[in-house]
Amino acid sequence: MNFFQISLILLILGSFLLSLLTYQSFFPKKEQEKDRVLDIAFNGMLIALIVILCFVPNLGFIQVFPGISFTLVHLPVLIGAYFGGPKKGALLGFAFGLSSWINALMSPIGFNALFINPLAAIPSRMIFGILAGLLFSLIRKLNKTGVKGLYLSLASAFLTVCHTILVFAILFVIYPNEISSMLSSSEPAVAGLSITMLALLGIGMAGEASLAAVFIPLINLALGKAMPRLANRRS
Repeated sequence: MNFFQISLILLILGSFLLSLLTYQSFFPKKEQEKDRVLDIAFNGMLIALIVILCFVPNLGFIQVFPGISFTLVHLPVLIGAYFGGPKKGALLGFAFGLSSWINALMSPIGFNALFINPLAAIPSRMIFGILAGLLFSLIRKLNKTGVKGLYLSLASAFLTVCHTILVFAILFVIYPNEISSMLSSSEPAVAGLSITMLALLGIGMAGEASLAAVFIPLINLALGKAMPRLANRRS
């Protein structure tokens, strides 16, 4: 069994264990058993999607510059956090962070090498999932679909920006010298590269936020109509 297979097994087992630890708190005791089955299936589908996005080349992490990638893996976290609240957001954020950590171990190239440290890869994604769950729990209480869609779009873009800020804030705490030299430098030879990286990061953040603002409302509102049992469950 190679390292990739072992990593995937650990990812699945870790996510399943975390799901079991929070399983009973996802539902009141009087909820029907089919709601529990639906929740487990939905968790599994989103975790599987996160794994696919993380490990299929240029699918979830789209490389636009040597060592720099833009991510789409945060989208399943936003979808799950909308329907499951902060607890499911934390679960999916954990799966996202663990997947990105394993991905960094398998391909420690350029900027991706910073995520070899699990503290750089996992906590920021879990915090992101919790924040998404808290904010979306408020939006779900709105009754008008149009208003809900607008707020959901704005919140998705805002949370995507928060995700980028959280990641870089934790990276700066762990690697202050590396991040400082990467994003700013007084050396003329390096200053141009730093400006290029800042521009790419800004464009990438705007692109990720725009995608989230468009797709998350469409997907979540469509799922809510197609699966009312999922939409009406308590977070």
